[in-house]
Amino acid sequence: ADLVVIGHRGLNEQFSTGMLGGTTESVARKSPKPVFVSPMRFSEIRRPLLAYDGSQRASAAMHAAAEVTSALGLPLTVIHVVRDGAGGDTKVLDEARRYLQPYGLEFRCETVVGLPHQRITETLREGGHDLLFIGAYGHSRIIEMVLGSTTEYVLRNSQAPVFLVR
Repeated sequence: ADLVVIGHRGLNEQFSTGMLGGTTESVARKSPKPVFVSPMRFSEIRRPLLAYDGSQRASAAMHAAAEVTSALGLPLTVIHVVRDGAGGDTKVLDEARRYLQPYGLEFRCETVVGLPHQRITETLREGGHDLLFIGAYGHSRIIEMVLGSTTEYVLRNSQAPVFLVR
């Protein structure tokens, strides 16, 4: 298989908001293939969002986002989250622009200030985005246990499908 598609939670999803099913979490964490995590209610994709930080996993997510959005003729929004208001690293979004231009798709890039896990979910919700592409689990399990995992937070708090790429 080239892609794993799985629900956010099992049959009792409507009773446990902010929770991620054990099978879903395990598959998302261990799958070497991209994982598409869908909420219980799925609707047509019109406004995808890519969370991009310049890492290898985010670059893989950008490739998937470019392929999917160009094939479907959808516009793509790319965000880069920086922790302080110092303007961030413009090189990261310049790299995204250079990568996406040959695809001929409509896209826009923006820098967002704040904590990545919070700003990604806020941008997803407030911008009316209906699909998130994100690099999956960029840190070791120990670091994630201490600092928390952006991927896990986003999966638990997103009302939209999440396309995880390693």
